[in-house]
Amino acid sequence: MADPIHTFYVGGHLVKGGGTPETRLAAALEALQRKAITPQQLKDFCNYPGNLIDLTPTQARTVVEYLMKASADAYGQATIVTVLAALRPDARGQCLRLIDGEANERRVDHLLTRAVTEPALRVRLLQLVDAARPHMAKGERIMITDLDDTIVPSDYHPEPGNKKRYPGEAAFFRALDLGNDGAGVLGDVHVVTARGISCAGEAEHFLRGTGIEWGSVAYSRPLGSYPSTAAKHDAIARRKKESIHKLLQRNPQSRAVLVGDSTQADAAVYYDMINTYGDRIEAVFIHRVGKFNIPDAILRHPKVILFDTYADAARAAFDRPMLNAVQLADVIADR
Repeated sequence: MADPIHTFYVGGHLVKGGGTPETRLAAALEALQRKAITPQQLKDFCNYPGNLIDLTPTQARTVVEYLMKASADAYGQATIVTVLAALRPDARGQCLRLIDGEANERRVDHLLTRAVTEPALRVRLLQLVDAARPHMAKGERIMITDLDDTIVPSDYHPEPGNKKRYPGEAAFFRALDLGNDGAGVLGDVHVVTARGISCAGEAEHFLRGTGIEWGSVAYSRPLGSYPSTAAKHDAIARRKKESIHKLLQRNPQSRAVLVGDSTQADAAVYYDMINTYGDRIEAVFIHRVGKFNIPDAILRHPKVILFDTYADAARAAFDRPMLNAVQLADVIADR
């Protein structure tokens, strides 16, 4: 029998064998992001012998979340259990921590109570979760970032030749996610945007173009109409605060780095988070975009870093030291 992965990732041509488990898995997840595979194909891939040998917590999180949304049949439930069982207890704990720490509502309790309902599979799932639970409390740094004018230029249009990211941003977020010892688990970048859920497809298309390995996106409720720009910004600020509070509550052991820009409400919102959460806010990076009016009290705060390029942001992070020399060089070289 041909390896199922090849039926949907090599131009639709059936190819037997080839590649390593790592490259096959990367290809499957890339196809998943492009919606180029079906739930059935993903299940077949995950149940094919050897394909999950090099599975990481971040990859497992992606597969489990997709299957929770896509299918409740017995094969899908069995595949969720197979994916989690492929991880060591410590890695499984990190996968479950990533699922529990996101902005969306499909958390571990959803996995336990609704996603897997077959009795025998539920027993096995509970065993796997119980074995991993001691590792779920590990406090990894989380990054909470704005979207427009922070990681995607707000005037970007998805046409050939248009710039769709800021140089260095993918390497910057990756370095902060891994930490300066490189021992972190990827997947702790969370986007909080003023865009409504109706923009989800476009926003996630933009995010994939940046190369940033993001975990979740918190969208705003519809903003409606407001009597003034100030009133609109106040509404955006309130909703961003709600999303950031939720993320910090869902990651109680983690410190956070906040990244935004000098337009709209980011600086004021993040300053409020510093005052509310104290030492849990490790740093605030504000991307300078055009004209801005940020109060001096915010700009003078020792945790607030104003930057023009991600290379500048990385140099400031290196001085703290939040990333190492190799990571700094990667950000500077990322064009």
